[in-house]
Formats: sequence, structure tokens, C-alpha cells
Amino acid sequence: MVGSVVAIAQDEAHNTVEITFFDKSAHRDMHFADPFRFSLAALCDAGCLLATTTRALANDGALRAPAGDAASVVAFRAFAPWAAASDWTLPLPPNEHPRCLAVSPAGAAVVTSRGMLRLLTCGGVQRHIESLPPGVVTCVAHGDLLLLLLARGAADDLEYVLMRIDGGGRLATGACPLTPGAAAAWVGFSEEGHPAVCDSRGVVRLLHRYWAPRRACWVPVLDARARRAAVWPVALSARHLLAVTCRGASRYPPVPTPILDELPLSVPLLQPDAAASQLEARALEASMFHEQLAAEAERTACEYPGGRTAEARDRLEHDKLLLRLVQLACKADRPQRAVDLAAMITSEPSFDACVKIAVHEKQSQLAERLMRLKEARFSGGDDSDGDRDQDEDDDQNQDSDQPSDVEMASDDQRPPTVARRPAATYGRARPAAAADSNPADPNPAESNPGSGSAFARPPQPPTTARPFNPFGVTSPSKSMEIKRSHSFFDAADAHSDALSREP
Repeated sequence: MVGSVVAIAQDEAHNTVEITFFDKSAHRDMHFADPFRFSLAALCDAGCLLATTTRALANDGALRAPAGDAASVVAFRAFAPWAAASDWTLPLPPNEHPRCLAVSPAGAAVVTSRGMLRLLTCGGVQRHIESLPPGVVTCVAHGDLLLLLLARGAADDLEYVLMRIDGGGRLATGACPLTPGAAAAWVGFSEEGHPAVCDSRGVVRLLHRYWAPRRACWVPVLDARARRAAVWPVALSARHLLAVTCRGASRYPPVPTPILDELPLSVPLLQPDAAASQLEARALEASMFHEQLAAEAERTACEYPGGRTAEARDRLEHDKLLLRLVQLACKADRPQRAVDLAAMITSEPSFDACVKIAVHEKQSQLAERLMRLKEARFSGGDDSDGDRDQDEDDDQNQDSDQPSDVEMASDDQRPPTVARRPAATYGRARPAAAADSNPADPNPAESNPGSGSAFARPPQPPTTARPFNPFGVTSPSKSMEIKRSHSFFDAADAHSDALSREP
């Protein structure tokens, strides 16, 4: 809901256009002189699209039609403060006049009397044009979507076309249902992006699942026929319809515009006064709007409104409503109804709460059936253990490709073992075999099996570019081998030799 546009006739030469915004913090109200005497307008956060039309197509020919049916023009008044001189005006060809306008921050649309659909950017770039069948009733835009309503014959026989406002293609088409004997009174979008239509009887319908053409359907979300006064819709949200209540026999709002009424949405289910039916309606509305927000975020490659926290909160609210219905079904001893409601739950923790409700209400057979249903839904495709084993195998294969400080004992790719190192002599005489062993041999105990490994000298440290580590501890990821300091044992052996030579 952005604001309103009002044209006030001043004299035969010009009008005055007043733009009033609902959010005063975003934009300031403005008014300007209108030498073209505009008769059509569409408003969005990016700017205001205006157009002139013929005397026959004008809403009030005595005040707004240009004199002599002059050539029509389309103009755009931008609101962006950073782009000065962004306004533009385009004249239409002779004998072609606008029938309806639509604008959003993603672009503008003009449907003309010659059956042309002209799509432009907010900067005035003409990027698409196509021909439409006759009988266009109105058009409205929201984001990157454009909704067209066409008459196919009778007043209540309408067809809708939902397409991208940049001309990228159609998302859904089909019949637009109305209450028998009623006419379309308002066409727009909800704040969440649902295409909506309200007929003259006060029934509001949303186009649900429009992102899947074969699944698109019109869902009634409000039936205001019980109200004796007519309503003038202004805006629609997930919970309320903002409208003006028209008093008396008038079907138009008075001037000045009165305070808007909030009409709560309620899907017209059977037995609307029953507590269970009211919860079912709320659950259906929550599911529908959550599905729409998630699908719209996926379609536009954007984040869910409010992030993952808001998405989880909306899903939890839907599950809470279903849990309350499950509790009512258990208390009424209706297990099949409880199972049907449990099948609509989306998260596993909420399903666990459903099982606890059945146990608390002493419905043992229902609890067992819910447990089997839970295993089928949440445990059927769990392959986390297999994935974990596969990851461990990949890690072992990756480590086998890297050089290691420990040699394999054989070619069968056995895991590396910790090498045993000989102990220090500490004053004891070394055997001759150990003394004559090749110091360059990396494992003298294996080259001379007859010599005692307890008296073998440790191997020489490898010559690398890294500084020598006196403690001889290598990286644990490469080897679990612990090397002893060679200089320390040399000093200990020298001291032992000196003691042995003393008389």
C-alpha cells in the first residue's frame, strides 16, 4: 500500500495532481500542475505513471478528457532522490489511447485501445510490445509480475493472464471465477505477492500456486456478503483486508477518505462457528501463505522474507495449529482424524509432540501408528551412516596419496604402524654389531636382526629444509613416530665410554 493520486480540475487549461503517501517517512506528499489533464494513474514506490485518454474512455469526460481528443501521452514522475531529471513523457501514435496502466519498481505497462501491450522500464526504455485479444478490463503490477484481466463475453466471464512485466513470458493463464451475478470490483496483489480479485459481492479470492501453471487455482479467503454495506478494497495482507466501508447505497468511498477498516481473512469452511473449523481455517491460511513466500523466494532467487528464522517461525506456527487440532481429535476419540492431521505436520520435533499428545490422552494404538508414520516419513531416506563411511574412505584415500614418514611394511596398503625405537644405553657397552651398523641405514634393527634392538642407536634425523626439532616430534597427521634427540644420546654414550675406560 503506497498511497493515492487525485486529479483536481482547475480550469479549462490545466488540472492539479495531488499524490498522498500512507508512509510519511518514506515519501513526502506532493502536488504539481498538470497541463496534459491526466485521467489515468498508477502508483508505486519508484514513481507515478500518468496518461491521458479520449473523452469516450475517460472516467469523467467533463473534467479530465483532453480537448478535441488530442494525441494521448504517457508520463512518469520519478521519486528517486539520487536521479534528478528522471521524469519522462512519451506521446502515443494517433488514434491510439491508453485503456489501463500498471507500474512497479521493475517496470511499467500500458494497454492501449488498439490492443497493444507496451512494456517500459521506469527510466522510459521501451523493451517489449505485443498484441492482446480485445476486452482488456484492467491490469496491475507487483514486483516483476503483471496481472491482466480480460473479458471473454459476459460481465462475469473473465480470463486472467499472469506474466513477467519485462515480457519474459507467462506464468499462468486461465478463467477468473466470480460470484454468479457479480462483477470484478478490485484487482491487485497482496503484500506477500498473491494475485487477488474482489468481486462486487465482497468475495476475495487469491491465485495460489501461480508459480506452477498446472496447479494454479483461485482460493476464496474472505466472504463479506454478510456485511450489509459495500466495501471498497484498498490493500490486502496475509491476515487482513484494508477497505473502506461504503455507507448507504453508494459503492464508492466518500471524500475525504475515511479511516480504513481491517477485515480479518477467514477461509469459508463448513461449520464456521465450530472451534475445530476455525483452527482448520487458520492452519490452511498459514500453510498457504508460507508456501507462497517460500515459492516466491525460490522463483526470484531471493531469501525468505525475514531469513531462515522467520521461515522456521512460520512453519512452527502452522505445526502448532495442527497440534491443537490433534489434541481435539484425541479428546473426541477420533483416531483417523488425528492421523490425517499428523500427516500434514512438516517437522520431526512437532511430530514427536504429536506422539506425546496421543500417549498423554491414553491412545496407545494411535501412538504406535504415529510412530510408524514418523519412521516412514523421517527415517526412510536417512543415509547419514553411509555418507560418514564414504567420507572416511575418501580421507584415507587422500592421505595415501601424500608422502609419509613411515614406510609401509608391504604392498597391501596396510595402515601405518608406530615404529619401535631402541632404548638408550646410559653407560652400558654397546654391542659390536650395533657399533658397526651403517649409520645411514634408516632401521638398523631390521638390517641386523641378530643385534639387540635395545642397544641399537637411533637413526640419523632426516635432512630437510625445516629447522631441526630437538624433541623430534613430527606432525601427528603424517606419523605417530616419536624421534629422540641424537645429540643427547651421543653425549650419554660418550660418558658411558669414559666410565668404562676408567681403571
